Amino acid sequence: MRPADRGLTWGFMGIFAVAPLMADAGAAGDGCGLEGTWEGFIAETPARLTRIGVELKRAGESWEGTIDLPGVEGLPLSAIRVEGSDLHFELRAGETLVVFDAEHVAESISGRVVEGERTFTFDLRKLPVYPKPANRVEAREQDLDVVRSRFLRYDRSFTPETRAAFEKALDRLEASGPGPPTAAGACIR
Repeated sequence: MRPADRGLTWGFMGIFAVAPLMADAGAAGDGCGLEGTWEGFIAETPARLTRIGVELKRAGESWEGTIDLPGVEGLPLSAIRVEGSDLHFELRAGETLVVFDAEHVAESISGRVVEGERTFTFDLRKLPVYPKPANRVEAREQDLDVVRSRFLRYDRSFTPETRAAFEKALDRLEASGPGPPTAAGACIR
């Protein structure tokens, strides 16, 4: 890794070498809709994003959680607190403490993350839990939803024009129903 590429992931390197720690669940708030799997980014800058995943679940009157970072999964979160729409959790490994403070609104968690003297923003979206599709029509609808809600969110290769064309193609696919795509819906122009 070049020194210029170290950024946020370099600061997390000490975490990768530490054995998992027990999660310390804090006092539960209302937390309505908070339980589940969330994914998104920590943003050092608008162009420099680190993908993360967070799993949150109730444990009696408390909360438990884990976080996935590039190259490591299931790191336990501690000091999880939910107070109304405010969410706080920490990631501790050895001497490294990373503190997350955010607001939970509907299917979104957004806030700031502090590691030492560095502060970044982060944004998470709740992953939907799909039932097992009963048929290929339901499977197709779920696939299209995943492309729209996850693929488009993470992809950085589109120009604004090609993104708009791709979204129009998705609209045509969704409108075309369960049959094979028409020639007009099969390509992006």
